[in-house]
Amino acid sequence: MNIKFMILLSIIFLSFFYKKEILKKLVLIWLYIFKKYRLLQVFIPNELYLLNQKIVIISQEHSIITTILIRFWIGKKVFLINSDINILNILSLFGIYKNFSIENIPSKTIILINQNNINLVNNIKLQYYLYLCGKSKSIGNKNYSFLTLNIKYKKNDFKWKNFVINSWEKHIQKFPPIIHQWINTQNCWNKKISISDDFENKLSGINFITSVWILRKKLFNLLKNENYIGILLPSTTFTVVIFLTLLSLKKIIIPLNYTSGAENIIHAINQTNINIIISSKRFLKTLSNKLFYNSPLKDKKILYLESLKEDITVFNKIISFFLVLILPKYLIKTTLSSKINPKEKAVILFSSGSENIPKGIILTHENLIANCLQSAQSFNISKNDKILGSLPLFHAFGLTISVLLPLITGMPSIQISDPRNIKLTAKLIKKYQITLICTTPSFLRLYIKNIYINFNHLISVKMIISGGEKLQKHISTEFRKKFHKCIFEGYGTTELSPVISVNRKNTNHTIKYKKFTVGLPLEGCFVKIVDPLTYKDLPKGRHGLLLATGINLMYGYLKNKKLFNNLVQIENLLWHCTGDCASIDNDGYITIHDRYSRFAKIGAEMVSLSFIENAIYKNIDNNTLAEILIISIPDKKKGECLYLIHNKEITENDIKKAIKNSDLPNLFKPKLFYKVCQIPKLGNGKIDLINAKKLINLT
Repeated sequence: MNIKFMILLSIIFLSFFYKKEILKKLVLIWLYIFKKYRLLQVFIPNELYLLNQKIVIISQEHSIITTILIRFWIGKKVFLINSDINILNILSLFGIYKNFSIENIPSKTIILINQNNINLVNNIKLQYYLYLCGKSKSIGNKNYSFLTLNIKYKKNDFKWKNFVINSWEKHIQKFPPIIHQWINTQNCWNKKISISDDFENKLSGINFITSVWILRKKLFNLLKNENYIGILLPSTTFTVVIFLTLLSLKKIIIPLNYTSGAENIIHAINQTNINIIISSKRFLKTLSNKLFYNSPLKDKKILYLESLKEDITVFNKIISFFLVLILPKYLIKTTLSSKINPKEKAVILFSSGSENIPKGIILTHENLIANCLQSAQSFNISKNDKILGSLPLFHAFGLTISVLLPLITGMPSIQISDPRNIKLTAKLIKKYQITLICTTPSFLRLYIKNIYINFNHLISVKMIISGGEKLQKHISTEFRKKFHKCIFEGYGTTELSPVISVNRKNTNHTIKYKKFTVGLPLEGCFVKIVDPLTYKDLPKGRHGLLLATGINLMYGYLKNKKLFNNLVQIENLLWHCTGDCASIDNDGYITIHDRYSRFAKIGAEMVSLSFIENAIYKNIDNNTLAEILIISIPDKKKGECLYLIHNKEITENDIKKAIKNSDLPNLFKPKLFYKVCQIPKLGNGKIDLINAKKLINLT
């Protein structure tokens, strides 16, 4: 027991002879002194009133001291369930009780819990629950949790899910708007890079704020009468500056998917009634060479990035720079943006359109902030980390994780305009010592194939998170062989802003990573498996339709009432039907088996097309370049038959050999084959099923 802990205990014991108010003052003075001189890293700002849900920072290393403080403020014994150890630590003023059974907890007890260990105390009759939500942060070399404490009286009608979501809502109500939080994380006196890109456009904290300051003045009058603004730009430093500027002007932002073709862009423009689009002459020229442009944009006003830059004088830059330098942060925040209601619309994202017409999905400030905080808590992010922004703005995963997460946490980000340029990406990873990569399996596959990237480029990387599509087993295996790095698979949908679950790094006490699963749900997000016809809950381990809900559930769909069939009301909560066939094991880990749309009915048997693909991949000998896709087409005799599309890197004979060596029943073996130069894909790396089926129809 160290000297600091002894001092605190002495103060508390002495306070027995005085009134409780004196105790509070003594402890607050003690905390202030120790906080100021960094003698003890337990921070309690002003006063701790649990019933008013004040923000508290609890050190993982000083949970005993923290619980003692809480115990004195509420006058009850406090028990802590540590999320890392997942066992009950009995803590009180007189030390730690050993050999204590969880069933023997007195009813007048407050238990500190988080979402994933609620099951430990679910069946115990308790008067109070104390739910912790927030995000992790690094102070010095130690990790701390920023927590909102919400007390709940135990009743017969206690609804845990509602309680957790309400706790997060209260937490986000007090959390600064995205613009304000971004300013809080920027250091105007530090020359360290806050953001950069593959064009070497680097901005330090002060230059970053100055850029938004200048651009806001420029766009204020130009966008005065517009609510919806389109962005047609790749992921660069200036794209992020424009995004922040539009947020500060309280505009609803529509990032346009420039990889999905003219039809989908026209659809997005018509659905949102965009009149003004911000783009770049250089970028549009690149697109016109590759695709089709300017036809979708001919009737719209386009603000070119190059023109906006030319109109900004050197004098304006100097004045703005010095204003940002000398003004206190609260004035900068007030100037750039007033208080924003978290429930207000922030962005409209359009789904990839891999299976159908793209859906317009409305996300609020609350959705985006919540998912960033949930992800930061799961990824255990600190300011010392650096993230590779390798996904575009129109991709929900790219928007939340590649753009907003670093802005909210203060983590430097390196934006990549073309994630397919692996040679340049490898150089940037090594140059900036990237520690976190969030991308899709299709782009990870390019890492495996490309000769210009090797183990040495990824030495600094601590965590690689895969999402956006299912991670094939052979990609995970080959990646580990080449780079000696584990891929942590996650899962999400745009409707959930988008992250729902993710595998995490194992700790000394707990296994948090399970191979071939998509991990545990994030704090404040819930999932369940139901029968796809009746929506009745299915037991653990059973395959069924995956539903998801939480604080990160979208505001709604845009102008399409039919899409609201994807939402279902259960237990007074609105759940999103993901369309995925999944199962949840006894530990709560989610396994995605396939899309319900990717099942074929052959001879009265329901067959998963992904299952067949994986079985064939297993028997393809050391060919990491090979790609296959199975499509089902109508058949008069069997109902449906299977068509296998493959790229030029593998021959039909090799595929037939792999099928023969597999354990697939004859009914599941594809009999028809079609060779293409490349499997059709969307810009985000997903398989383009619509165009793949068109290829089959042409044959």
